[in-house]
Amino acid sequence: MTSPTTARNTLVGALRTAWLASGTTSAIELQYDNVRDDPPTGVDAEGRPLPFGRITMRHTGGTQETLGNVGARKFDSGGVVTMQIFTAPGDGHALSDVIVAEVRAAMQALRSPNGVWLSEISPPIEIGRTGTWFQVNVTATFAYEEVA
Repeated sequence: MTSPTTARNTLVGALRTAWLASGTTSAIELQYDNVRDDPPTGVDAEGRPLPFGRITMRHTGGTQETLGNVGARKFDSGGVVTMQIFTAPGDGHALSDVIVAEVRAAMQALRSPNGVWLSEISPPIEIGRTGTWFQVNVTATFAYEEVA
């Protein structure tokens, strides 16, 4: 059994750990919902905008699964976690495809000891040009149980 805070920390922590462990993404800025959302302002050696990623988690609903006294009722909660990937446009998805593969692998490998589970992991969702970046998203449905 877990809480919304624990679910958020579990998902963001697992994705952050995978991001930092990757040879491809470890040097790429990773942003977190409600912490920082300003895109990096630098450019690479070729004058292209620096890539970055952003993790967003949104609860979308829940249900009460059991009746009983307060503190002994089970609730199922869940929502959608989105990993947004921003790369310089014009590289034919060369970098975004590698990052997407790593993000999807991290999501598929998540085995939470506190009962947070991912399912319905999307293929790359190509959003397209967003300002000076090309954006691709990967989404997954998350679920967990809470006792209250």
